[in-house]
Amino acid sequence: MSSSHKNALSRQRSYLLSCQRKLASSAFPRTPKKHWMPACAGMTRIIFTTITTLLLSPPCFAIFCPTNFNSIDVGDTIDRAQQACGKPDGQRTYNAEENTPQEWSYFLSQAVPASIGMTSQGTLKTSVAFDEKGVVNISVNGIGVSTTAICGSTVQLGDSKEKVKAACGDPSFINKSNVSPSSTPPKPPSKITEFFYSTTPPTILVFVDGKFTERK
Repeated sequence: MSSSHKNALSRQRSYLLSCQRKLASSAFPRTPKKHWMPACAGMTRIIFTTITTLLLSPPCFAIFCPTNFNSIDVGDTIDRAQQACGKPDGQRTYNAEENTPQEWSYFLSQAVPASIGMTSQGTLKTSVAFDEKGVVNISVNGIGVSTTAICGSTVQLGDSKEKVKAACGDPSFINKSNVSPSSTPPKPPSKITEFFYSTTPPTILVFVDGKFTERK
């Protein structure tokens, strides 16, 4: 290699080293490199430890009792909740409603013409079919409709069983879909227990099959 080439390479190295020193001094103008490198390493360890702790820690489902500052967790038993929160002011237990496809039939009283100028009392059959999401069919006297106020309040496609029952009352008949013998037998309905506390506002603790699930 000629001496001119060597001199050119040496100048380039000197220039690169000079640029590196300038960049380092501009990024950390007040702190020498030997001090900021351990500090950065320590900060990296702290961030890594914090993220790991957050990712590996179990989720917290603690909920305060309505009557005191004790807490209960989702999945706690009824006895555990009662020990922590005290005896409720009211309580009820019932089976969860089956979520199987079914049809409700109503025979609603209607005035029908009997002769010229006269009427008599008759009935009008209204059927409401449900799937697991809500109302899928409404039939009034054999005619399918998307909405009706035949019960007084409006019932429409997509409504829940609770809304239909609130509008029309208990059905005269309930026709549930049959389970095929080859299919898996349906599970028994879950048992719902609700604790009522006369707080402000009123509070309800809900248990499904003896385990706490939510606070209303």
